[in-house]
Amino acid sequence: YGDTLPTLRFADNAKKMPVRAEKKLSPAQQLVEDLRKENELLKMRLGLGLADVSPGGRERFLSEEAENESKRQAEEARAAAEKLQNEVTALRKELAAEEVEEVALRVKVESLQEKLA
Repeated sequence: YGDTLPTLRFADNAKKMPVRAEKKLSPAQQLVEDLRKENELLKMRLGLGLADVSPGGRERFLSEEAENESKRQAEEARAAAEKLQNEVTALRKELAAEEVEEVALRVKVESLQEKLA
């Protein structure tokens, strides 16, 4: 227990210092490790769907996503409008056919009424 106060302070400060152990690699091993890290980073970015990994690339990707979503919704709206227009056209044709049939029936009824009269 013969430690002096400065020695104890030094020991206390030494405990607070971060210790980072780094393994020394040969240049070839370092290159392999760097490429492995880069590969993992690229896989992660690819998994997120980031086409452009440059600074600001994510914002461009997100704005492109919003634009694509907007185009998709507009296309769906156009398709729905076209479908409704086709239905309206079909109903108008059906109505016209029924009107022709109604006129034919009225003519027939009038001719029958004339025969009865």
